[in-house]
Formats: sequence, structure tokens, C-alpha cells
Amino acid sequence: MQLKSFFISLIKLRRKIITKNKAKRLKINYCSGLKIGKNVKNFGCTIKIKENVWIGDNTIFWGNGLIQIGKNTHIGENSWIYSSKKGGVEFGDDVNCAANLYLIDSDHQFKKGVLIRQQELLSKKVVISDDVWIAANVTILKGTRIGFHSVVGACSLCNKWYPDYSVICGVPALVVKQIN
Repeated sequence: MQLKSFFISLIKLRRKIITKNKAKRLKINYCSGLKIGKNVKNFGCTIKIKENVWIGDNTIFWGNGLIQIGKNTHIGENSWIYSSKKGGVEFGDDVNCAANLYLIDSDHQFKKGVLIRQQELLSKKVVISDDVWIAANVTILKGTRIGFHSVVGACSLCNKWYPDYSVICGVPALVVKQIN
């Protein structure tokens, strides 16, 4: 019996070391309860997290900005999150994101006579407040704020400020119901 508990402790320690090494490689500060899926990549972002964060398989972080992730937050698999230096991305506590979230804090200017790819990026911070559920295949654009205790329906495109206690759906997303 003692041998079994020894091996269980050894397995838990190994998982913690592997997670710490992944966090270091991805330039994510390590906190207790961090779980990082397979093939998670970070291309230049600074990522600050709190405890009990779960990052799903094949999630990509990119850009040169700051991404803050609150405690007990889950980012679903195959998500893409972009943060620029002038914008930034902030997830509150207890946020649940399903698979295939696409979140970006920037887009391009459109001036006549200049190639779009050569134009300046326009950036605004994206804020996902505490206790938000984001369903599958949601796109969140620059300057969006999703209020406290809100739900975003599947396949929605969020592009503005949404109040607390909202059910948000559609392309573009609109508040379809207030939660009582």
C-alpha cells in the first residue's frame, strides 16, 4: 500500500515538473493547478495567469502584447488569441471558453493608395469579465468587453461592449436576453 501511494506521489510530481517546463518554454508564469494541453504555442506574447488555469490542445497565442488569464479559467482547444502591444487581452476569473475561440485585439486601417498589409494596426483592449461562458466557434474583435456573468452563443461575432448578465448571440452579436 505504501509503495502504491509512493508511485502516485511520484506521478503527480512528474506531471507538475512537465507542466512547469511547458510553462517556462511558453513564457507563461507558473501557478498552481495550471494545465497545458498538447501543441500549445506562444509566438511573442507575455502571458500572466492565476491559479487553476486550463489551456486546451493546439491553442495559439501570438503578437507582442500582454494576455492576462484569471483564476479557474478554461480556454478550449484550437483557440487563437492575438494581443498587440497597444491593445491587450484580459480574461477574468471563472471564464469558460469552448473550442475554436478566435480573439484578436487589432485590425488594419483602410486608407486609399496604401496596401492594406502596409497600413498601421488599430488596437483596443479586449476584456472578458468574470464568470463568462463563451460557446464554440466564437470570434471576438478589438475593443470588445463582455460583461460579468454573461453567455456568448456558438458561432457569434462580438465587436462591442456588452452589459453584465447578458445572453449574446449572432453575427454581429447582439444582446438577446438579460439574465435575471
